[in-house]
Amino acid sequence: MAPHLDPSRLALTDFVADNPAMSTRSPLQSSAIHSQGRFALFNLGFRPFYLLAGLFATISVLLWMAQFFGWTGAHTSATGPLWHAHEMIFGYAFAVIVGFLFTARRNWSNQPTPTGGTLAAIVMLWLAARLLVLTPYALAAAAFDTAFALAAAAGIAVPLSRGGNRRNYFFVALLLGLGLANLVFHLGMAGLFDLPLQRSLQLGLDIVLFIMIVMGGRVIPMFTMNGVPGVLYARGMDRAPGTREHPRAARGRYPGHA
Repeated sequence: MAPHLDPSRLALTDFVADNPAMSTRSPLQSSAIHSQGRFALFNLGFRPFYLLAGLFATISVLLWMAQFFGWTGAHTSATGPLWHAHEMIFGYAFAVIVGFLFTARRNWSNQPTPTGGTLAAIVMLWLAARLLVLTPYALAAAAFDTAFALAAAAGIAVPLSRGGNRRNYFFVALLLGLGLANLVFHLGMAGLFDLPLQRSLQLGLDIVLFIMIVMGGRVIPMFTMNGVPGVLYARGMDRAPGTREHPRAARGRYPGHA
């Protein structure tokens, strides 16, 4: 059975394990110390976003049924399949992505991501946008959705910049791309932008799928190595089993490996 891994401890423990000789506290350690005694929900990014995304997905089923039977009327900025598609991509999926990136970035950059009041404010932007989409105030929903995307992008851009982690800068562009596609959808719904709404939904879905592919390629091998005994190397099939050697160098020392 794979060992239980607490996501709230991955970032700090991995960093300390890789730097046993540190004599001073890192920004990540200082952030973890300062978070003690605060409301635990806002100590790490995945906690509020995963919780609210799960609740939102459950409530959305009931809202979709209400719209299907015509109980909500026509007083919302988006209705029917458009509302369903928009909220699945820019509501639920966007929240899960931000929650994951806010937690993973702590490990990759060794820098703290938004916590406490800052994280709560970003969560409130997302929550306000979800509520405003259910009202006739399309431009207000667009404003809060766009503000959420900008805040989320800044929330990972700052630690990446401070940590010098340039190889992950493209995630900032992906979040901004999601925010732009979302804004185009809102403006299209308000009649201020002449572009088929399906285009912005398709762009948003493509970005979400791309992020899932990239993150899956990183996370799945890591958890496989942690949970499956004997799996020590995750890249490709050009190595001898359980070693870092090329097959030709290992030939003759590993039975059954030619």
